[in-house]
Amino acid sequence: MAKSSDKYHISLRIVHWLMAVMILGLIVLGWFMQGLDKDVSYRNDLYGLHKSFGVTVLFLVVLRVALRISTVIPPLPETLPKFIRKVAHLVHHIIYLFIFAVPISGYMMSNMFGYGVSWFGISLPKLFSPNKEIGGLAHEAHAILPYMLLALVTLHVAGAIKHKFFEKDKRNDVLKRML
Repeated sequence: MAKSSDKYHISLRIVHWLMAVMILGLIVLGWFMQGLDKDVSYRNDLYGLHKSFGVTVLFLVVLRVALRISTVIPPLPETLPKFIRKVAHLVHHIIYLFIFAVPISGYMMSNMFGYGVSWFGISLPKLFSPNKEIGGLAHEAHAILPYMLLALVTLHVAGAIKHKFFEKDKRNDVLKRML
C-alpha cells in the first residue's frame, strides 16, 4: 500500500477522475452530435449539454492547476529512467494545454458564429465578437484538438498500465499515486 505522501492529494485525485470521465463523455457526445441532422428535435439540447460540460471542464482545469500549485505532488519514482520521467512531464503539460484549448476553442467558435454559451441554463458573457473567418478556425481547432488530446490520454493511460502490470520493478507503479 502506498504511503499518503506517495499519492496525489485526494482533491486532485477526485478532480482528475471527474475530468477524465467528463472529457471522454464530451468526446463521445461530440462524435454523436456531428452525425445529427439539423432537424433532430433534441439536437439543441445536446449542444447545450456539450457546452455546459465543456465549461465545467474549463472550470475544473483551472481548479486543478490551483490544486497542483497548492498541494504536494508526489515525485515520479527514481527507478524510472530519466528520459521516461521527462516524457511523462512533457505529456502532462501538453494534456493540460489541450484541456484548456478544447473548451476555449468551442467557446470562441460559438461566440464568433453568433451563438451564446450557457452553463446549465445560466447565460455566460460573450467573450468574442462575431467573426466567421476566425470562428471557422476555432471550429477546425475544436474538431481536431480532441483527437490529439485523446491520443495523448491514450499514451498517458498506456504508460500507467505498462508501469503497473508489465514491469519487473514494482517501484515503477505510478498508477497507485492517482488511486
